Amino acid sequence: MRCSRKLILDVELAVRHGKTLVIRSITWFVTDQEMDEPLLGRAVLEALGLGTQELLAAACDRHQGLVDAADIVTADERNDASVARIISQGIFHSERGISNDAG
Repeated sequence: MRCSRKLILDVELAVRHGKTLVIRSITWFVTDQEMDEPLLGRAVLEALGLGTQELLAAACDRHQGLVDAADIVTADERNDASVARIISQGIFHSERGISNDAG
């Protein structure tokens, strides 16, 4: 995935029950390919108290290290979901916080 430019925007996230979270002056990298949804980086998630490593470790413990996608999402969601698209396109979240083409 290539990023040709970046923007600094305020973002409003719909949380639930009418609550919203506004993140001011967040930097967004614009990709050269179409994406249906924006991706928040690890640094932003962790600043919000959502430690990605801790969340994944908890999921690993909860599911004894193995999850069959068919057990947690429908076939339509699996085929169309952002994560499925990201994996199929070879885009991943690295420790460096930057994703590159798999090929």
